[in-house]
Amino acid sequence: MKIRLLQSSLNFALVSLILFCLTSIDVQGQPVLKPFLGDSLLPSDADSICNIPQAGSNYDTQGYNVGDTVADFTLFKVNGTPVNLRTELQSGKPVLLVDGSFTCPAYRDRMPDFNTIYSTYANDLIMYVVYVVEAHPIVDVSPYSGTVWTVPANTSAGINYTQAKTYGERKTTIAAMNAYMTVDPEILIDGICNIWWSNFGPAPNNAYLIDVDGTVYAKHGWFNKAPNDMVASIDALLAMTSGIEDVAEQGDVIRVFPNPFTNQVTFNFIDNNVDYNLKIFDSFGRMIREFSSDYTGKVIMNREELTSGIYFYQYIDSNGNIITGKLIAN
Repeated sequence: MKIRLLQSSLNFALVSLILFCLTSIDVQGQPVLKPFLGDSLLPSDADSICNIPQAGSNYDTQGYNVGDTVADFTLFKVNGTPVNLRTELQSGKPVLLVDGSFTCPAYRDRMPDFNTIYSTYANDLIMYVVYVVEAHPIVDVSPYSGTVWTVPANTSAGINYTQAKTYGERKTTIAAMNAYMTVDPEILIDGICNIWWSNFGPAPNNAYLIDVDGTVYAKHGWFNKAPNDMVASIDALLAMTSGIEDVAEQGDVIRVFPNPFTNQVTFNFIDNNVDYNLKIFDSFGRMIREFSSDYTGKVIMNREELTSGIYFYQYIDSNGNIITGKLIAN
């Protein structure tokens, strides 16, 4: 009963709580990012958009993945104000980036989700839309199919736009989008050579939740498409970076080894007479394993179908101990 009461009092964010890794930030407190992409000069409206190559189709793996350190970049708002990733992360807030284009129906359909996230977490996150190449331009070849790929959702809505040939044309399409729909987060415009799209994608509507140390905490190949849940990831990350009071010292309650692990990992409990509940979650906050008291003093978890990557555990016992941590499967 005590365990159930403890569980009901926890925010779901606790399931993915891990210790903030200070070693990911250098001695001056600067995020450690990969080398700068592109340049920091504001394009002129007349600058031509570079040739757009055909993109792959595995949006979940293209670009950066969970745990990767991303590259620094500077993009510009519609009004010409520069936004630099390193500078934004120095504020101590995570950054959420969602890319898209007016001619992408999935982007339009999920913008209400992003608007809700923006209004809910405006004080806790830095959030931007990154406007990239058109997904379904008329006349021009789609970068995702290699053919002219118009879609009924655009035709019926009267959203008929060509692929921008200049930076100014891209701004014009953004203005049309803003007149058509509500986009609450500010918009960053990808550079003339589509450097963000090429390195963080390419994808028509992906999303990155970037921790303050410059690593990817959550990545969606399609923003907020089930089973992806950006709210769960945000809650988990904010709990991690803000800290939870009255959490027992891990070594006094539970020991986890080996970690990283290859075939199996052991959870060794100091008190083998306590009632406990142990849950394992993936990086999207989905529970994938659960163990309850058997009074043997340990749990041995076999890897089985788990792929390489980062997982999280949550331990709660009847003594009031709450332990969370990270697991790495090699």
